[in-house]
Amino acid sequence: LTWNALLDKVRLGNDKCRREKSEDYQIVLNSISTYFENIPSVVESFLAFLGAFMPANPNFSMNEEEVLTLDPGSVEIMNSRSVMKLTVHSLFKFMTCFPTLARNYYSSSGIHILKLINSFVEKLITPSIWNYETHKLHISQDIITSKGLKL
Repeated sequence: LTWNALLDKVRLGNDKCRREKSEDYQIVLNSISTYFENIPSVVESFLAFLGAFMPANPNFSMNEEEVLTLDPGSVEIMNSRSVMKLTVHSLFKFMTCFPTLARNYYSSSGIHILKLINSFVEKLITPSIWNYETHKLHISQDIITSKGLKL
């Protein structure tokens, strides 16, 4: 839950930096990234933990809305399907906040982990990231249009 709270703050901070050009907020976000880059064991522990709870069944499904909007606080930790959904959701958040760190970790992982993660990334994470980024573009368009500017 702590990681999810941090990832939410980073995502919101990234959005705020894009909208408001907030240099102070960008400094904080950069320091978080730098910390993770300099102490990779923190990220490795989190991603290895997620890997342990990834669904073993490649046919595991989850709709895009769940990937995007799952509330980690409402997950029933005694329900394995619910925990798997939280795992996919957490990986989605991490990959939207720190794509390079995730890519570096998984590209250096063993082939078994890479195959497992790739199937979920292709099936669940990538489409969700695409829709999330597209949604942010629409919001930006609306803001620009509401200010009377043209694209």
